[in-house]
Amino acid sequence: MFTSMPENGHNHNSDRLRPSPITRGITGVYTAAAAGVVSVGSWLLKRSGQWPADGLKERWARELPDAPIQPPIWMHAASMGEVRIAGQFAEDLRTNGQSVVCSAMTEAGYHLSRELFTDGSPSFRVPF
Repeated sequence: MFTSMPENGHNHNSDRLRPSPITRGITGVYTAAAAGVVSVGSWLLKRSGQWPADGLKERWARELPDAPIQPPIWMHAASMGEVRIAGQFAEDLRTNGQSVVCSAMTEAGYHLSRELFTDGSPSFRVPF
């Protein structure tokens, strides 16, 4: 509920804009629960072998491949279908002497890009 400002310029209703201790407590509980779900989910993915642990350094841009001397064209593909199209386009660019690097968002796209770009063109997971 909005109220108009009193004529003296002081708003004595500013306490209405602050969340109550109960609201702050509930928000804290939901935040802690969300963090727990993410932690447990990550642990389960690691345990099942589906966690891309080998790609986390690339995802956080801690380890990226060396770029060639000539400035390359960076092609980003989100999925396998886009990697296939990027691979065809990259072939045309490479025949004209242009160097290409390819990044992929998904694990399947990353592995396909490693198969398609075997001529020394770097391929990596896109950093977050």
